[in-house]
Parts: sequence; C-alpha cells; structure tokens
Amino acid sequence: MPLQTRIGTWYNWPFGAEEAAHVDLQTEQNQSLGFYSENHRRQGSGWDGGGEFLSIREFTRYTPSGNMDIRVSNLPMYRGAVYATPPSVLHFVPPKFGDDIASFGPELYNHAKPAPPLMGGLNALYELKDLPGMVKQAFEHVRPFVDWAEHVPSKYWSDVRNGVSLSSVSDFNLAVAFGWLPLLGDVHSMYETQRKMASAVEQLLRDNGRPVRRTFTSEKHSSSSESVLAQGFQPHAGDTLNPIFITQAYGGGNWELSQHETVRTWFSGKFRYWLPEKGQMSNDEWTASLRSRLMGSRVTPSTIYKAIPWSWLIDWFGNVGDNIANLDTNVADRLINDYAFVMRHRESFNRMSVTHRFRGMDGRFSEARAVTESGWVHKARTPASPFGFGIKIPDLSSFQLTILGSLKGSRTRFAG
Repeated sequence: MPLQTRIGTWYNWPFGAEEAAHVDLQTEQNQSLGFYSENHRRQGSGWDGGGEFLSIREFTRYTPSGNMDIRVSNLPMYRGAVYATPPSVLHFVPPKFGDDIASFGPELYNHAKPAPPLMGGLNALYELKDLPGMVKQAFEHVRPFVDWAEHVPSKYWSDVRNGVSLSSVSDFNLAVAFGWLPLLGDVHSMYETQRKMASAVEQLLRDNGRPVRRTFTSEKHSSSSESVLAQGFQPHAGDTLNPIFITQAYGGGNWELSQHETVRTWFSGKFRYWLPEKGQMSNDEWTASLRSRLMGSRVTPSTIYKAIPWSWLIDWFGNVGDNIANLDTNVADRLINDYAFVMRHRESFNRMSVTHRFRGMDGRFSEARAVTESGWVHKARTPASPFGFGIKIPDLSSFQLTILGSLKGSRTRFAG
C-alpha cells in the first residue's frame, strides 16, 4: 500500500516561524472486494498457463495541484498543494463475480489459430452462381433512371416515384451488401493472396512443429466511454477542495463531475501445428499443395456452413460459425493448443476535476487544478474454449439493422 505523502505545510505568521501543521495524503487507496485464482497444473513435462482468475477492488486516486503559497492578511500561511474531494460512487454497481467472458472464447480462439488460409477459394467459387442474377437485377434497377433521363426535369419526382418502389430499393440494398461487395472482396482477396503467397509459404515452413504464441486485443469487445454528470462555477471551493481555507482566500473557479468506463478484452494462447507429410510427392508438388490450401481449396465444415443460406444471420445472434470453424485445423494437418485464455480489464469510476484561484502573499491570485477519481477495477481471466457456445441477442450495428430492414421491405427470398 502506498505510504502517505506530505503535500503541504501550515506556517505561523510571520513567514519563517515554526511549522504549525502538516497535510499528508495517500495518493492511491485500494480495498479488495474479492479475489480468486486457480493454481497452475502439471502438463506433461511442464506447467499449464493457469486457470480461472478474478479480482475486484475499489480505489480512490488523488492527483493534487502544484505547490503554491496561500495567505490572507496576517493569518497563518499555507505552502503546498490542494486536492479534490473524492466523488461519490454510490450509484456505481460493481461488476458481478460471474461476469462472463467465456462466450468470447470460440471467436477469439478462431481468430488466433495459426496457419489460416489467405482466402476462402471454394466459397468464392460457389458464390459465382449468383452472378448472372446480380447482373440482371442491376440492369432492372438502372433502367428506370435511364428512362427518366429522357424526360424533362419537371417530371423528375413522378418518374422516380413510379419507377422505383420501396421493395426494389430493398432488393438493391441486399444485392449490394451480399452480392457486389462480397464479389469485389473476393477479387481483392485473390490479388492479395497472390501477392503474399511466397511469404506465407515461408512462414508456414518456419513455424511448422514450433510453438506459436498469439496475443492480441479484441477491439470488438473493448470500449471506452465518458459522460459529464454535473458541472458549475463556485465562488469558494470548501466543498470540492482540501484543505479548507477562509472565504477570503478563494478567488472562484469551476468544477466538473464526470463518469468514465474503459474495458479491454484480450486473448493469449500458444499453439503448435504440423503440415501434411510430403510422402511420395516431389518438392514442387508438395509446395503446390500448400499453395492450394492457402487459397482455401479444402472442403471443411466451415466451408459447408458458410454456403448454407442464412448462416450469416445466425452468426449475428451467436457464435455458431466460430464453433464450426474451430473443428478445422486451417492449412495444417494437426493443431495442438497448449493453453488459451480470454482476459478482461474493466475500470469504472467517477472523476471530480476542480480548477480554482487562490490568494497569495502579495494579494495576487494563482490558479490550481486538482483531480480525484473513485471507482472499481475488475480483472478476469478464463480458459478460452473453442466450442463454448455463447448465443445471445446482441446490440446490432447500424449496418445489421439496415440489412434487417431491407429484408423486411424486400419481395424476394435472399439466400445470402
């Protein structure tokens, strides 16, 4: 626990006389509300990466102002810093002990697996079956605008209303989202695959049979937010700053109470994989086989699942796709996971910020700014299971809501 720090001293008048009193402050105060940690277990000739971990604590952090001299008339003088009064955190509810991050396991495990294909070649070829219909639909939606261009501008609104219906707009939106954009993405993936192919093969050979460690932050499951709860001006700061002085020492200032929360979620794991044996193949044949796998030519459970109509919608409300993808070993023939964990650090606190002016020895005012934060810190770690289902209704993004709205307004059956 940090020791108290002396931030100021009261002196008897005249200046230079004996010290009357000291102001000490423990700039960081912590109180544990809960702690749990599983011991490491023997795993073969070594140890595993540990098990469940949970820590919850309450804290108060002080950031005092800079040093200054504060004095009124011939009263005792104060030399030192001031600090803000801790904000109330009674309306904060600490995170539950069962705050579940295990549902992120399949998604992050799938993202971390080594030796992934550079593109989904089979799925890209399968989607080409929709290309003739996409071209026909695009022409049908462009034709009303071509017809309108042949008329005078005064007929603009009537032609648009007669030529473009709500259902046609919805159909076109779906065609762009699930037809043309994925097609352009496949073309770009093909280009990037050819550009990166040589380095990808070298990386596969270099890591074959060796430990591959993966650590990354999940931006999708991390966030930061802040909001102002209250603010105002005060002629004196007896309620928001310490120590307290007589009224004539204050020169007025502003205060602000704000609420903050930061969440960081990350994954850490260690994998080992083995590429297929060369067997009777020549070096060129074996390398060509690896290149084919990198282009996504293998038929896997994930490939079949992605070809199923509406599978994309299922994954909006769960992690079925990640669970199925984790049945696959990517480009490798064998994949072993030594350990995998999902971890989260959540911090929620109120912040009191005060800026105020104080009278000095010569009667002039100097400005001081102090900040104090009070809140909770929650740390959790859980093993990342590749098949731990976490199906729940999420907060849909604006893009997802647009697609659902288009499905409602469409007259066609879109298979995705």
